[in-house]
Amino acid sequence: MKKQQSFKIFKLSATLVNALVLIYFTFQLLNQPFLHGNEMPLIQGAAYFKNIILNIEDKPAKKDFMFIDVAYDKQLIDKLDTNGFPIGKQPIIDRKKLARFLNILNSKPNNQKFVICDIFFADPAQPDDCVGDSISPDVQLKAELAKMKNVVLSYHFKNDVDSLDLPIFLDAPRGIADYTTTNNTFLKFSLLHRDTIKSSPLIMYEYLNKQKLKKKNGFYWLNNKRVLKSFIVDFRIRNYDLFVAQDHYKVDNLDALLTLDDKDVLAHVKDRIIIIGDFQTDKHETIYGETVGPLILLNTYLALVNGDNIITPLFLLFLFVCFFGISVMVFYPSNLFEKWLVKTFENTQFKYAITFLSYMSILIATSLLSFFIFNTHLSILLLTIYLWVLKNVTRFIYMQVGWVIKEKQKESASQMEAA
Repeated sequence: MKKQQSFKIFKLSATLVNALVLIYFTFQLLNQPFLHGNEMPLIQGAAYFKNIILNIEDKPAKKDFMFIDVAYDKQLIDKLDTNGFPIGKQPIIDRKKLARFLNILNSKPNNQKFVICDIFFADPAQPDDCVGDSISPDVQLKAELAKMKNVVLSYHFKNDVDSLDLPIFLDAPRGIADYTTTNNTFLKFSLLHRDTIKSSPLIMYEYLNKQKLKKKNGFYWLNNKRVLKSFIVDFRIRNYDLFVAQDHYKVDNLDALLTLDDKDVLAHVKDRIIIIGDFQTDKHETIYGETVGPLILLNTYLALVNGDNIITPLFLLFLFVCFFGISVMVFYPSNLFEKWLVKTFENTQFKYAITFLSYMSILIATSLLSFFIFNTHLSILLLTIYLWVLKNVTRFIYMQVGWVIKEKQKESASQMEAA
C-alpha cells in the first residue's frame, strides 16, 4: 500500500516538475538566434495557411511608411585590394543625393517619425568627387547625419563574427542588421548581440517608445514586460505588398523625389517612418520567398510594436497546460492515449517509432496552436528528442522497481472484475 502511494506521489511530482522543465527548455530554445532546419516546413506551412490562405492579418497603414529605393542612385569608386591598390570599380550610393535629401529632412527635424537607413557606408567617396572649393559629398553627408537623432544606420559583423565592421560615419546612431539563417533562409532576428550590441529595429523601437531593453534575473524586459531576445519574425509587409499587390505600398526613387520642392518633400514624409535602402538587389531568402533587406528590419520593428515577442501570463499558462498533458504521457504508463497508439500501430512499420512520433505530433499541434493564438512558433525537435529519451529512461526505472508490472496486474484485475 505504501509503495502504491509512493508511486502516485512520484508520478504527480515528476509530471509537475517536467512541465516546468519543458517550459524552461522552450524559452532557452526560443531565445536562440537559430532554428533546426527540419522545423522550417512546419513554420512555413503555418505562416502561409494563417496569413495567405486564411488572411488572418492586419496590414499596417500605408500612410505610416515611406519607402525610398536607392538602387539606381549610385556612383563608382575604386575597388581596392588588401594592399590598398585599385583593382577595378565598385558602386556606392550617391552621397550627394542622400546628403541633399537628409538636408531637407533636417530643415524640419520632427516632421518625420524615424529614418531607417539600411545602407552600409563601408568606403569613402572618391576625392575627385569634390571639385574646386565645393565640400566633399562625405563631409556633407556626415554633417547631415550628425544633426539627426531619429535615424539609424545599418552595420555588420566581420566575417569572423568576433569583431564589428563599422561604417565610416560614426557620429550617427547605428544598429546591427545581421541575422542567423536556417538552411540559408531568414527566420529569426536577434534584438541584442552579446547583451550589449543593439540591432537597428531595437534602436528604433527604443527611440520611438522611450523604453530600453534590459536584462534582469536571467530574462529580458521591455516596457516592463518579459520578452524574447530572439524570435521568428512574422512578415506583415512583404515583397508582394510593395511590388505586386494592386493596392500596394508606394516605393519612391530618391532621384525622382529630389525633383520636388522641399516643402513638397516635407509634406510627403510628414509623420512617416522612412525606409531607405536598395529594393532591387539587396534580397534575402525568407519563408515568403525573396525579400528585400529593409523589410526584414521594418517587420522586426513591427513585431515589437505588436508585442510578438512578449511572454504573457496567458502564454505561460498555455504552455504549462500543454506540457503537463504531455508529461502525463511520460510518467503514467497506462494513459489512454498511449494504449490507443499501441493498439493502432502495433502491427505496422511504425510500431518501433510510436513513442517518438506521438510526442512529435503533439508538439506540432502545440506549436500550431501557439502560433495561431499567440503568434509564437515553438522549437519542437529537441523537445521531442528529450521526451523520447525521458520516456525510455522512465520505462527502465519502472521496470527495475517493478511498478510497471504492478500497474499491469492491477489493470488485468480490474478487467476481470468488470467481466
